[in-house]
Amino acid sequence: MNGFEKKPAAVLEKGLEQKKETDPVVKTEEQLLQESLQEVFLELEQYLAAQEASARAVSAVPVEKIKEEKPKTLEESLNEVVEELDKYLISEAESLKHAQAIKSGKKLETKELEKRKVLLKELKKLAFAKKDTLLKLRQELKNIDAKKDFSSEELKERSRVSYDEKSQSLFILNGDGSRKEVTFGDLVGDYDWGIKYAPDNSLPPRLWRKVGKTLALHETRAEIEKIFNKELDFIYGTGSPTTALGLEFINARFKKANQEFLIKGILAERMMVSFLNRAQYNNPELGMKVIRSNALEDTILKYDFKIIKKKRLGIALESEDVSRNEFAKNKRAIGIQLTLATKGGCKSKANKEAKRILPKYRDLIKENVDDIVVVRLPILNIFLDFYKRWINEGKPSGGPEQYLSREQKLAIFRKATKGLLNLSEDELQKLVI
Repeated sequence: MNGFEKKPAAVLEKGLEQKKETDPVVKTEEQLLQESLQEVFLELEQYLAAQEASARAVSAVPVEKIKEEKPKTLEESLNEVVEELDKYLISEAESLKHAQAIKSGKKLETKELEKRKVLLKELKKLAFAKKDTLLKLRQELKNIDAKKDFSSEELKERSRVSYDEKSQSLFILNGDGSRKEVTFGDLVGDYDWGIKYAPDNSLPPRLWRKVGKTLALHETRAEIEKIFNKELDFIYGTGSPTTALGLEFINARFKKANQEFLIKGILAERMMVSFLNRAQYNNPELGMKVIRSNALEDTILKYDFKIIKKKRLGIALESEDVSRNEFAKNKRAIGIQLTLATKGGCKSKANKEAKRILPKYRDLIKENVDDIVVVRLPILNIFLDFYKRWINEGKPSGGPEQYLSREQKLAIFRKATKGLLNLSEDELQKLVI
């Protein structure tokens, strides 16, 4: 891939182990993975536990209030839901009467009741889908620990990842039978382009488990994100965030004449997230975490994805109305609003409004951002050509972003992480990207 330096899987592990001996703060990738798994379990279980109460709260709110095209604010909406839930619980003893009336005692129209029933039915389906996804993850982790492979049916949808003992690196076989070395970042980043993997028996036991658990965790997170966005759409009418639009949508627009321009921005967002995910996994020492925006963040706060700094590395960017020292001390996460425009545009106005209302949502969104920034990358206009090339070459591992030169990748990385990471030129040149 353009002559970029790659770190063999075993070398990565050895490097982390050696660093751990001299610096007790640094954790191995295995420990970080286990912490991520625990975090996912806790997050999902808490969400599932709250689902029944959420559904009952929604049942107490008129459908027209739930499905407003432009809800007041999340804070106001939640307060209304809590108030209605309290009223619902108080009147639980008279549930039969409650089913026919709201606070004013006015009879609900049959159509409204039917709409509410449909909404609750769909929310219940999504709640069960989340639970099934979590149970599936747990079973997959048990299978991985027992070194049990995927079923023959599942393997039909996956490419095998192999291990070269001599070079101590992972590789896959291309369609023509040639080898291609891959990193953990590739295994995760390729998922965004519809490529799924499974480790084969050539991997050492520890590495086999590590690859399996990394893939299981990433795929589960992606599934939970899809379900959660559907819930947000049902309740608030948000629609899907552009980063969540599937390859089916992109391919359908790509194949239609004169509709390629409709997917230019969507492709750029997907490629950016995929590229930064690869960088995150290939350079764990950065302490960087890339997260797609959910439907509410995308619709209301207008950022496409966010970058979280998991540990302090230093800051180099000054924010508006904040001293440089104070900004460097406190900033931990930024929301990225991507634009292909060189200057101006409606996104600048939307960004100012999003910054204004950002404080209202700090208690409502997991892993809040400290700032929202517009990242102008007109270079991403060429991604449509890269996508065409990727399709014509048989959709190889690496995604369309692999055709960027190293200089272009470094330029994108600098802009996307400006304000969170303060890497020297020497450190930038050592990045595996």
